[in-house]
Amino acid sequence: MRDFCGQTSNLLSAGTSGYLVYGYDAGYPADARCTVHLRTESDSVLRIGPMDLTSMSGCSDKIYFCEGEQSCDDYNYDRQFCGGIHDYSTFVSTGNVLTLSLVADGNNVNDENFKIFYKVEPVPGPSGGTIAGIVVGVLLSLGVVGTGIYCCNKKRSSNGPPQTTSQNIGMRPTGVQNSAFTPEQQPAFNPEFSPAYNPQGLPTVAYPPSSAAYPPVYPPPPPYPPSSSPPFYPPAPSSPPPDFLPPPAYEDALNMAKSPPPPPPPQPLPPDAPPEGLSPQSSSISS
Repeated sequence: MRDFCGQTSNLLSAGTSGYLVYGYDAGYPADARCTVHLRTESDSVLRIGPMDLTSMSGCSDKIYFCEGEQSCDDYNYDRQFCGGIHDYSTFVSTGNVLTLSLVADGNNVNDENFKIFYKVEPVPGPSGGTIAGIVVGVLLSLGVVGTGIYCCNKKRSSNGPPQTTSQNIGMRPTGVQNSAFTPEQQPAFNPEFSPAYNPQGLPTVAYPPSSAAYPPVYPPPPPYPPSSSPPFYPPAPSSPPPDFLPPPAYEDALNMAKSPPPPPPPQPLPPDAPPEGLSPQSSSISS
């Protein structure tokens, strides 16, 4: 394969993500042939997509991806993409090495470019971790001439939640009786003992026991209050006591003498009046 842009390899650190581009300032030439090997750590894989290939003219120029460190010379791969927006064209590599190849037919103008999003993820499984957060601003060059990666470095979160594996465990219920079973199919609680086994040797008692085992029936309680009990209140007298005179009738009370009115209050004496019990003559003699 004729290689105009140089074959190169770049190690992508775990927890990084960014964009794969041909060049920072300019696009690829009209007859570009470019191969780049993308590597990561052994416990990581590469997720590719979505892709923005609108700067590529139609489908005369194509992007190829193949697993491992290959040359992608035959171009007979399912993962081939050309012009337009590929929002849902995402895939994950099977290993930690992925090869990208750019093939231009030489009939287009120069300065065509592409932008492909990538992300380094842990291998799915109990040892995989969870990556969180993206720090944008670092550009890494992949090609000797111009192929590059627009990268967003990101540190692996030390306190991020671990990725857990979902595992389905079949569980069989125990100790539960199903009403759909027949009595012969029902599990026994103590299968080692027969129903007639009596470990303590206690006498068996038929159920229900005879009526003699119960206390005799008590007579019903007497009515309350008893008929022989004294009345709650004393009876009203049939006649007034002998020393009590009945009040007069209403007509008689109107004709009865009324009590005299009370005497008027004493009037105060004038200042020059003699003391009570002394006449005016005795008052003058004494003076």
